[in-house]
Amino acid sequence: MMKNKLFKIFTALMLGLSLTIFTLAQRSAPPVNLNVTIDDGINLQYGIHSDGNPYINGQNSVSAQFGQYGYFTLNSGSRVINALYPPNPNFTQDSKPGTVITTFADGTFLQKMTVGAIVCKSLAVNIKLGDAAQTTRTIGYRAGRGDLSTTGYVKISHPDINTWIMESNSSGGCGSFDNTARIRDAKTKGKPSPDIDYGTYFMPLRLVLTRQL
Repeated sequence: MMKNKLFKIFTALMLGLSLTIFTLAQRSAPPVNLNVTIDDGINLQYGIHSDGNPYINGQNSVSAQFGQYGYFTLNSGSRVINALYPPNPNFTQDSKPGTVITTFADGTFLQKMTVGAIVCKSLAVNIKLGDAAQTTRTIGYRAGRGDLSTTGYVKISHPDINTWIMESNSSGGCGSFDNTARIRDAKTKGKPSPDIDYGTYFMPLRLVLTRQL
């Protein structure tokens, strides 16, 4: 009797463990390393620009991938990413290394997109300003704090098995406010202070991601 009871308990535990492993597997995916080209030609005056060359994962401290939870992250490492702003008395241009461009884990696995599919995602460009307060400037496309309702999503398309395209101009496919992002500064060190919200700006962005083979 005792052996049968122990066997049933053991069987139930193993079944529960198998279901847990299966559930976790469904919520994650193997990471995919990427090389990223920032398309500077979409607008020569404004928006997110490169330093002139593609960002190769593993070179110059660059890291770029779809993570195990499906989001995209590019860290420019020792390379700079340029943010060219429309006229504003508070800032003119940011050119900083270690800039991070990221989407967010929301249950969508970008590496599992089917060829030809299109999704709309929030995306943030996070720039460390290098001041004593360790301020981070976020250029948010439906991302970040504050009122995001007047900013645009980024359209992500998957034209072939090794290519993904992220662009702030969705031609209305991701709602209104194409190419519009909110710019906001947040202090991360020292005495807390309110974020500085600069409002929304015309900030075109287009990234071409290729699978690193």
